[in-house]
Amino acid sequence: RGDDRLVARMGGDEFVVVSLLPDEEAAVALRDRVEHHMNSDVLVSGVRLSLRASVGYVATSDPSIAPDRLLHQADRDMYVSKRRRRETGADR
Repeated sequence: RGDDRLVARMGGDEFVVVSLLPDEEAAVALRDRVEHHMNSDVLVSGVRLSLRASVGYVATSDPSIAPDRLLHQADRDMYVSKRRRRETGADR
């Protein structure tokens, strides 16, 4: 969707998406879409692989918040998502 989104690999299996969205509802919808598409099975060379991803997000309208603080908040939310998935058995 144009220039309003940036995806970057932070290292290992961690990625960050930065997106200019109108409100928190849109941020939650984006998170849910990413999680839905990442938590699926794919067929590679005849082998079915189950992909699982934990997605954390943070939404703000305050441009003065430091990027590292935003990343830290999103990281914390990702661990909440991971714990929730384990507790509900959604990892299986």
